[in-house]
Amino acid sequence: METIHRFAALTGSNVRKITSRIIGLTDIIKLIISALEGLVLIGIQNKLKSYFSSLEEKMQFSGSVLVADSNEVLLNDGFGMANYELLVKNSRSTVFRIASLTKQFTATAILKLVEQGKISLDDPVSLFIEKYRHGSKINIHQLLSNTSGIPSYTEFSNFQQDMLMNRSVDQILDSVLQKELLFEPGTQYDYSNSGYLLLGKIIEEVSGQSYEEFLTEHIFIPHNMNNTGLDSNKLIIKNRASGYYLSENKLQNCTYFDMSNAHSAGGIYSTAEDLYLWNSALFSCRVMNEGLFRTMITPIKNNYGYGIVRFSKGDIEIVMHDGNIPGYKTWMQRIIPNNITVILLSNIENGESLSEISGEIEKIMGLN
Repeated sequence: METIHRFAALTGSNVRKITSRIIGLTDIIKLIISALEGLVLIGIQNKLKSYFSSLEEKMQFSGSVLVADSNEVLLNDGFGMANYELLVKNSRSTVFRIASLTKQFTATAILKLVEQGKISLDDPVSLFIEKYRHGSKINIHQLLSNTSGIPSYTEFSNFQQDMLMNRSVDQILDSVLQKELLFEPGTQYDYSNSGYLLLGKIIEEVSGQSYEEFLTEHIFIPHNMNNTGLDSNKLIIKNRASGYYLSENKLQNCTYFDMSNAHSAGGIYSTAEDLYLWNSALFSCRVMNEGLFRTMITPIKNNYGYGIVRFSKGDIEIVMHDGNIPGYKTWMQRIIPNNITVILLSNIENGESLSEISGEIEKIMGLN
């Protein structure tokens, strides 16, 4: 019996030693895997930096870039100059006009009002703007999804002259509301800045606040977007980039654009870091309830949801929007289910296509 007890004790001791060795080996394997993953990330980071440095040298990109894989920021940097006359470099905190990325904020503001029970997506425009003769035919859902048939004021023949002038939203809408519809509401898709200008007006009518006040209170402040707001040519904005245009491979100052003509269709300024905070909050359903978020990113026609474009590309799905305004172009996308975020803010309006750049980023990250 004593021999058995000794054998059991020895066996138990060996098991503990073997178990300890296995645990130790497991920890070593984990460390090796972690180190290899780290090397892969460093390789991706170096490739991203090299790619954007090459674009910078060729004057094909000037701006801020943020690329993140889940919660791991791989690149957050500036390239080129925020001001080429004063030789001020772009950085991660440089402020840009984000143009039509504004639309997802306008759409969110509307959905916040829906969440509060103050409006419905089926409400007709006539409920808020009585003088519009087509208002009873068009609902909020159709404004959000660009299926209203309202022609875009930025396509009007006199817009190149009008954009130089300071105009109120009501002044712009007066010209819009006189136009005939392009098609029966809900039957087709046509990208309409007019529709998003109307949504801004509805936000003000329902909330009793200005568009800027509503967004600041319900979106910017809650999500710590401290360098984001509604732009104005009169504002002094710290770290704001100047806008440029390439002509025969030479930079020139961009065409003047009075920001009163953009408003809720394209008037917001921001930084890549603020937009990353926003994107993270939006996709984790911290901005609105999950049901409304799913509605927002569900395409209606032409891959367009509410201020958001969603489409499949091979094995990945992309939720994105871009923007263009004199002197600037912008791009923000989320790749799902990989949870990869790409934010591109440029102060050269006609450099390398941001769609092409995002495609190159996907290649570097091994997505296509």
